[in-house]
Amino acid sequence: MLNPSFLKTFIALVETKIFTKTAEILHMTQPGVSQHVKWMEDYFGEPLIVREGKKFELT
Repeated sequence: MLNPSFLKTFIALVETKIFTKTAEILHMTQPGVSQHVKWMEDYFGEPLIVREGKKFELT
């Protein structure tokens, strides 16, 4: 089952477009945001974002 906090993190990331800003808003660490995205990608079995250095695009 998908953890609702992972979805909240992903939505915030899509809205801010910046991992660090997302972490600040959610009172998390940047690695924590990355981990939530990774867990969601593992859950769905597909990449949700394509990382390009510090930038990313949605798949």
